[in-house]
Formats: sequence, structure tokens, C-alpha cells
Amino acid sequence: MTAAWVVLGAVTVAAQQDRGSVAGSVGEASKAVLQGAQVVLNPGGQKAVTDAQGGYILAGVKPGHYTVQITYLGFEPYSAEIDVAAGAVTRADAVLSVGSAATTVEVRAEREVGETEALNRERAAVNLVQVLPSEVINSLPNVNIADAVGRMPSVSLERDEGEGKYIQIRGTEPRLNNVTIDGIVVPSPENVRNVKLDTIPADLVESIEVNKTLTANMDADGIGGSVNLVTRQATDQPYFAIEGLDGHTPIGGGRGEDEVFATYGRRFLADKKLGFLVTGSYDWNGRGINDIEPSQNVNAVADGSTVNAPNEIDVRDYWYDRSRYGLGGALDYKFNDRANVYLKGLYSYFDDFGENGIYSLQGGNFLTATTTDATGNTSYKDNYRRPVQEIFSWNAGGRQDFGQSTLTYRAALSQAKLTGGSTYSTFTGPGPTTTTNADGSTTTNNDGVAFQITTQNPHLPQFKVTQTPGGIFDPTQYALSQITFADNHTFERDLVGEVDYSRGYTRGSIFGTWEAGVKVRDVIKNQLYDQSAATGGGALLSTLLSGHTDPSYYFKAYQFGPEAQATRVLSYYQANPGLFTLDTEALSNLQNDFHNRERVYAGFGMNTLNYGRYRINTGLRVEATSEDVRGNELNAATNVLSPLHNTNTYTYVLPSVNGQYSFSDYTDVRAAFSIGLARPNYGDLAPYLTYDPNTSSTPLSGGNPKLKATWAENVDLQAEHYFKTVGVIQGGAFYKMLYNPIYNSVAYVQYTPAGDTQPQTLREAQPINGNAAHLIGFEASWEQHLRQLPGALSGTGFRANYSYTTSVAGVPGRSDHPTLQRDAPNNYNFDVTYDKYNLSARMGLTHNDAYLWQYSYQDGTPIAGAATTPTPGGVKGPLSDTYIYPHTQVDAQVSYLVPKGRGMSVVAQFLNLNNEVFGFYNGSQQYPIQREYYSPTYTFGLRWTQSGESGKVFHQ
Repeated sequence: MTAAWVVLGAVTVAAQQDRGSVAGSVGEASKAVLQGAQVVLNPGGQKAVTDAQGGYILAGVKPGHYTVQITYLGFEPYSAEIDVAAGAVTRADAVLSVGSAATTVEVRAEREVGETEALNRERAAVNLVQVLPSEVINSLPNVNIADAVGRMPSVSLERDEGEGKYIQIRGTEPRLNNVTIDGIVVPSPENVRNVKLDTIPADLVESIEVNKTLTANMDADGIGGSVNLVTRQATDQPYFAIEGLDGHTPIGGGRGEDEVFATYGRRFLADKKLGFLVTGSYDWNGRGINDIEPSQNVNAVADGSTVNAPNEIDVRDYWYDRSRYGLGGALDYKFNDRANVYLKGLYSYFDDFGENGIYSLQGGNFLTATTTDATGNTSYKDNYRRPVQEIFSWNAGGRQDFGQSTLTYRAALSQAKLTGGSTYSTFTGPGPTTTTNADGSTTTNNDGVAFQITTQNPHLPQFKVTQTPGGIFDPTQYALSQITFADNHTFERDLVGEVDYSRGYTRGSIFGTWEAGVKVRDVIKNQLYDQSAATGGGALLSTLLSGHTDPSYYFKAYQFGPEAQATRVLSYYQANPGLFTLDTEALSNLQNDFHNRERVYAGFGMNTLNYGRYRINTGLRVEATSEDVRGNELNAATNVLSPLHNTNTYTYVLPSVNGQYSFSDYTDVRAAFSIGLARPNYGDLAPYLTYDPNTSSTPLSGGNPKLKATWAENVDLQAEHYFKTVGVIQGGAFYKMLYNPIYNSVAYVQYTPAGDTQPQTLREAQPINGNAAHLIGFEASWEQHLRQLPGALSGTGFRANYSYTTSVAGVPGRSDHPTLQRDAPNNYNFDVTYDKYNLSARMGLTHNDAYLWQYSYQDGTPIAGAATTPTPGGVKGPLSDTYIYPHTQVDAQVSYLVPKGRGMSVVAQFLNLNNEVFGFYNGSQQYPIQREYYSPTYTFGLRWTQSGESGKVFHQ
């Protein structure tokens, strides 16, 4: 190893004997560094871009006299004369001045500062990337990372409990997108690959990068896009900020919200060689939810006709206590301008604790299109949730420059886990009764509940009781019949090591950099799932109540009864063990347990060259994957559990090209081609088969260890123009051809349940690779500050983006061509901003179209001899595909810098001002299966910033 370093050093020295280098840093008057500034050395046109510390290096420069020219949006161009000597490093530091057209910028307009830096980073990137800085993230009530990313172009969200959860980029499902922290893949605390981004607080990061196109030095996991969370690090000037907020949501009698955030960072020692930063975040959200969940069906009527209507409805009242906190840190040491090492880490914790009461109204047989007989029943369930999700990621590495060459290296350890589960308490309510006769036979009396079911307003289906032996919301009519305990443990550990080597070169008027590297990622993914049930009890609901009531439930459109308190139910269970029959862990639970071991070996070569107005990046990446999957299968006939084991290896060669042509310093066009990769979800690879007779639609579900990875050919074209002050207008199109897409197929199979002697024809859900699919789309964005307006109006600005996608999927078992799952056709954001007179305000509107969430429609079956009738009601009917409702949400935030307050601001946040609905429907919106509301949240507090960079603000 030592000999290799000696040889490398000798070659480097020999190559540099007739060349020199130019190095420097770029900042502005308040000593804030400028990342993304473009540096050009003339004559010749050799280019560089400043890094996160504002530094740059131009290597391999022939000795002579040059002009250094530096441009940065919002600032006056800078130039200086320098002389370069052979074998020497010439310093060319620059301090830029705010441009004359930008002199109306407010001294404390921190969001504008962040936008300026983000636009410069996008302009300088070799690939298509969009950057969301922390100043913009914190200018609206974005509590988690998903909420923040959802405001970027071509991004839609899957929401849960009033917040963003999963992201979908350019019409692709979450599995087809990648999430990294400082370039290291983020492990998922669930049994999938995609990360549940509500786990990570939004204020932990310095910026968010959404890479729309791939380069060879990036992980290939990013067919739709790759989201990189850039963590905070110390800058040359000390920085300290703290924020405290308190909020209120007027649902469920009123819920609260608390948020606290703090960051401290500075550099130490001579020449500020040692940097240290720590940041922490905590928020507690007392979320309340009103939810109805009708069960849509095609029901037989006594006269022989059918009616499309719900035959059951749940009315649900949720009471959540969601705590989320995170801690981030960075430590770095600069040996000199050419060598540094660092250690970065991020930890996030999210407990989604809560309790919800559910009244289930089950209709009987339909006598007419709107009435049922008295065979209906009711039940009450209390769900006590205690899941905890954690993500931890750290990476250590360094960089060494050898004149024309650079070596970077790092190692990383990341972990994620999910622990905890739920306790379900079931209370049996009014319904038919069954008695045992003297001869052992049973007799059922139809003395249950009869309903009149009306759907004049399909969004508010009503179940009106026409006959019942007792009040359906009378707690004395409900008796505890079962307690179910479910506990889930999911764990992932990722180890990563990588080394990259790059070298600059010149060939006449061509300036280029070639780069090569290797990377190894070792993943362990486990899941253990336990479930048991205790049958019996008999205690009346009236003796186990919480005392909580919700008289304004669902805008008073529905009545809601008294609710149980889970801790009282559990105390009753522990005090009366003799009243319960305990079903310990069943063999069938072990089918959900799996152990995956995955190793990815990657290597790449990449070349970037600049020639006049052209910049071209070409590369080739090779990724070899080995999988070892272990699970269990239960033989339903013999009730014997057998271990299953499967191995798989595959290799992909992944080329990429990113090209750019500049019409001017501020206008260019870009084109790109790449091949991306998306491996199957870990849970889908697990070899298992589960039988649940209580699930009438698909009683069988299984994994598929033979799944192939999805890969796609991606083509992009984009034109963009940057304004010299602050702003951009851009638009482009993209196309994706997907091979081996994974679909959740439903097919009829022959299966013999335990205790039966004859096989049954049952529907089985299983992930399979289907036919190729394609997606095409368009996106555009426009961001500008209207400083040319007179007087107070000069503080106005706006940010707008729009995207449209359409796709065609070849789903097995159906002859139509539905869209890809999670493809929302129209998405847009429109924000109005204002920054002037110590006031900073922003109102944001976000819209995501409805999109197909899960395939359910079948127009036949591939199983020979089975029924081939289409799904009742057709592709738009109540048993067809499941969709998520369109979502349009309005949020706002206002902050006011207190005069002479030494950095103190008063902050007011307004989330979900229009109380938008979340939910699902089958086929068409007239068949809802879930509709829930959260009400707006109002939050107020203080923010204090003390910094040697004046809050990183550009001075006039």
C-alpha cells in the first residue's frame, strides 16, 4: 500500500512540473461564502464551481497571465488579473457585491438568500437537479421532509394522518425513487425500500436536492428521481439559532402542537481548521382525525336486481400523540486547502402513538335498493397504537487533492428499525343472536339491526337504523369479546464503503475531468411479527369508558358514541385472566418473518468535458447484486411450518449521458439519457403464503422471491433561463420506458385450507413482474422576485411549478391499459412571497391530482377452468381499482423581525387552511372507502438567530 502511494505521488509530481493551479474562495461583504459560483479562467475558458465552503480549484493550468471571471446570480460579475507559475498554486479569492438591480433586497430577507444559493447550485450542476434550501423549507409549516419535498416540481405525496409520508417523483411509485443522506442510501424502518419520510424532521437538513437525471457516480436506484438530504455543517462564521412554537387544532375538542429547534456551529483553532456543528429538533403533534370508511359492494336485492352501495360503514375517531425528534452533527478538520476529513451523523425518532374508537355498522340482506333486513349487526373496536420508528446514519471520510488529481473516500453505517405495535379490543354490539338447542343444533334469531342506507350524497353515505333491540351507541349494549395483540419488529443495517479518484486534463481548448470509483453496500433486513388473541372477557363498554366525547364529529353529519380507554381495557384483562382464552403465537404468524441479506458491488467510470459553450458528461456504471432470502411457508393441510430459502444474483450495466449547451451565461438547454434501477421491496421478496378466511376478496397472499429488479430507460430535455437577480424560468419533457415493473397480481388458485379435504378456488394476491410500461411527462417552473415594482410592491415575488404525466401499464389479468400506480397526472404549486420592511410572508397552494393507488380490477383469470366473469361494476365500479382523492391544500407563514431585537422574529404558521380531505375511493369518486378530515392548525412562536454572517444575509 505504501509503495502504491509513492508511485501515485511520483506520477502526480511529474505531471505537475510544467503546470500550475489556481485556488480560492468566493464570498460576499458579510463574509458569507457563496456555493455554486461559476469561475472561468480566460483565455481558454477553463471552468470550476465553488463547493459548500465557497472554495474552488482549477488544476493543470499552463503558466501565463490570466483573467479570473466569477458570476453568481444576484451579484455583480467579478474579474481579476493573475499570473500562474509552473508547479505553484496561485490564490484568487473574491468578494462579490450585490448587483445594482438587487439593491432593494431587504437586509434580513433570509429566504431570498437561500433561493439565490439554490438557483446557483442548480445552474452549476452537471445533471438536472433542483435544490430546496433550509430557508425556503422553514418559510412554510413543513414539519417533515416529505411535506417539504412535496412543494417541488413533479412531486406528489401520499399523505397519512395529516402529513406527507411517501413521495412520488415524476409519476413513479415510491419504490422507484431513492433517498440518501449526504449521498448514502437511507434505510427504511418498514419492510419496503422506500423511506417513510415523516420520520425525519424537516429542519435537520441544510438543503434538499432532487436529482431528476442520473450520473455514473450516483447510485442507480432512482428511476423517478433521487432525493439527497444535505446535512448542516459549520461555516467560517459562528452561527446559533433557536426556535419555539406552540399550536392548536380545533378538532376533537381541541388538540395542541409544540415545536422546538436549535442549531449551533463554529470553527476553532488557527486558520479555523476545526469545524463543529450540532442541531436538534423536537415536535409533538396532538393530531385529531374524523374518518368514515364505507365498504363498497355490488349487493343482491330480494327482487333479483343488484345495487352498488356500501353494505358496511366504519365511523372512526382518532386521537394521536405523535412525537418526532432528531439530532444532527458534523465534525471536520482541514489540514490545508487540499486535504480534509469529516464525520457526519443524523438520528431521527418518531413515535406515532394514538388511540382510536371505531363503530362498525354492518348491513344485512338488501330488501330494496335502500333497505336491509334485521340480520345486520354492530361492533365497537378500540385500537391502541404504540409504533416507534428510528433512523440513524453516519459517514466518515475525507478528500485529498494532488494538483490535477483528487482522491475521496468514506465509510458509512446506517440503521433503521420499527418496534411496537397495536392492541385491538373488540366489543360485540347489537345483532342477531344464536342459541344452542337441546339436541346440539343452533338457531339464529333475526333480531339484529335493520338499516335504511342512503347515498344521495355519495361522500356522506348514511346508515339510519330502522330496527334494533337497543341503541347502537348505548355502551351498555356492547360487551368485550376479544383482545388482539400485534407486535412488529423490522430492522435494517447498511454498511457502505467507497473510494473515488478524479483527474483533470486539457486537450487544446477542451477542459475535462475523468473520474472512477468503487462502492460496496452490505444490507441486512429482518422482520419478526407476533400476533395473539385473547377471547372472552364480557365486560360492558360502559364500564371501560375514557370519558372523551366528540359532539361535533364530522361536521355533525354523523353521530359518534362514547369511547373506550385502552389502558382500562388492559387493566381489566390483567386483573381477570380466567375470563379469557389465550391463543398464543400461531404458526401462521411465522409466515410473516423473513431474513434478507443483500450485497451490491458497484464500479463506475465517468468523464466530463467543457468545450466552448458545450458541457458533456458521459459515464458507465456497473452494479452486481447478490440476494439471500429466508422465510417460512405453512402447509395448510398438515399445519406444518417449513423454512424456505432462495438466492439470486444479477448484474446491470448502466450508461448515462448529460449534455448542456449554453446560449449565454444565463440561458441553456440540457439533454440527458440514463438507465436507472429499482430492486424489489424486501417484504415482496420474502417467501411466504398467508391464508386469512376473514378476507373474502383475497384470502391468500404470498411473497415472490423470484422477482426481478425493475429497470428503465430515461430520456430528458429541458430549457432554462436564469434571471441575473433572483429567479428562473424553465420547462422540459421526459420519457421513461420501464422493464420488469412489479404489479400486485390477483389470480385464482387451488388451495386446501387446514381441516378441509377438498381444494377450494380462491383469489391470491402476489407481487409479480409484468409487461413493460412507459411514462411521458412535461414540467415547468417559474420563480421571480418582482423588485422592479414601485414602493412596497417591490417586496413581492412568486414561485410556481406545474407537471403533467401520463402512463400505460401492462397489468397481468386485465386487457385494459391502466396508468402506473401513484401516477398523478396534474401536479402544481403556487406560492406568493413578500419580503420587505422586516416582514417575510409566504402563502403556498399545493395540488396533487387523484391517482391509482392499488390495482384491484380483473377482467378474467389466467387459471384454467376458473370463472372468467369481469369485476362486478366494471373498471369504474365499486370493486375496481383503488384511488387516492385529489388533494389541494393551502398553507401560510408570516414572520416579523423585531426592530432592535438582536435577531428575534415573531412567527405565525397556518397549516391546511382549507381543511382538505384525505381518502380513497374505488373506481370512481362516487364510491368512497375512506374520507378523513384534520381541520386547520394554527401555530405561533419566536425565532432567534445570532450569527457572524448576520443570518447568512447578503448585505446591500
